[in-house]
Amino acid sequence: LVQSCAPLLEDTDQDLEEELELERLRQKAVRQIRENQQTSRLLDHLDIKIALLVRNRISLEEVVRQTRRHFGFLDELRRPSGSSLRSVHSSVPLSGGPPPASSLYTLRNMDKESRRRLEGYQHLFYLLQTQPVYLARLLFLLNQGGGRAMRQAIAKQQGAGGEPGEEISITRLIETIVLTLFGFAQNAREEYLLLKLFCAAIQIELSSIETLQEFLRGNPIFIKLAVHYNRGAKEREYLRDLLQPLIRKVIEDAELDLESDPLVIYRTLIREEESRTGEKSRRPYDISREDALNDMETRTTFIRHLRQLRVLADEFIAAIQESLSRMPFGMRYIARELRRALTQKFPDEPEGQVMKVVGHLVYYRYINPAIVAPESFDVIETTISPLQRKNLAEIAKMLNQVSVGKHFNEDNMFLQPLNNYVGYTSAKFLSYSFEVTEVVDPEVHFQ
Repeated sequence: LVQSCAPLLEDTDQDLEEELELERLRQKAVRQIRENQQTSRLLDHLDIKIALLVRNRISLEEVVRQTRRHFGFLDELRRPSGSSLRSVHSSVPLSGGPPPASSLYTLRNMDKESRRRLEGYQHLFYLLQTQPVYLARLLFLLNQGGGRAMRQAIAKQQGAGGEPGEEISITRLIETIVLTLFGFAQNAREEYLLLKLFCAAIQIELSSIETLQEFLRGNPIFIKLAVHYNRGAKEREYLRDLLQPLIRKVIEDAELDLESDPLVIYRTLIREEESRTGEKSRRPYDISREDALNDMETRTTFIRHLRQLRVLADEFIAAIQESLSRMPFGMRYIARELRRALTQKFPDEPEGQVMKVVGHLVYYRYINPAIVAPESFDVIETTISPLQRKNLAEIAKMLNQVSVGKHFNEDNMFLQPLNNYVGYTSAKFLSYSFEVTEVVDPEVHFQ
């Protein structure tokens, strides 16, 4: 476990800044892709209108009216005089021939070698998109330590061209390349192909593990890609609609405090008492947690916090279950394929154990990040205080235990009174996890 987490220790402030910059660029690329697609659709309609215009089927005013809102350069055609319009119209050739070559962007100036190279790249990209096994193997090898060898090979190839001591994060590079190769899944075809890549990656990843827990403890790179994929527009919209009312209720309650450590509660009560009375409290400040819990006021506050935590967890779980029909198809399909692959790999495992792994994937990788850092997912736009963030973290911790059906252990001994609640609610969440995987094939969904 320590060995698998060791790479995390290498992260620096520069790595964090690079991650933030990468995320900003990803969002910018997604927005630009949408704008390009919208422009492309408008150009398709414009082609038809120009063809009709050339054949005198429609007037130039109709073309200008349809396009001037999108293309600023056509505003110069908006002239009040009908004669001006007629003069422009008369300059359009009526023979139906092509426009001058100088007005078109073409590849005619490419030499034979450049054309051959261009066609080679086209075939390569098409092959990588439609045969996902190649990228799936690459992602698997990167997770098995192949990234270090690739990094050394690239550094050696760069030679003196690189900065001294410069680290090449080949894993992040490959993640970015893969998402770019599939256009950040911004249209049906590329989203379909990216989901097929995730499916192939699941199969290859499971071929190297022996137990369910091994997969649960692992951190496959394809899951990181799935996380980036699930930060798209429709996925963020789903999370915003689901979590915004719940999180606002938490952060707008100025009195809410879900602290479960009796010693922290005890000392907070002492500070409040001293602030209220202006005198030093008679209660000792440095005591054990057990002694703190024996303090009546501390015990009462502790029990109230646990009850509040349970009520809020119930509200979150109910909202998650009710929103299932609105959950984006991609996340549900990944969950379905993981369930099928795990069932095939471990036929002797009870279905409940398999579904706990699936439910943990859906909650921990998809929903949990938007709860603990809602401002990063556009769920809310306000600043979150440390107390509010701690409250959200306590709720997320409870939901995580429910998703995997695991009782609190000695590490969270003061949350153990909620273990009965965790066991009862986990059974309901198990049913939800099963329903998540009940979706049609992507061929049907994307038609």
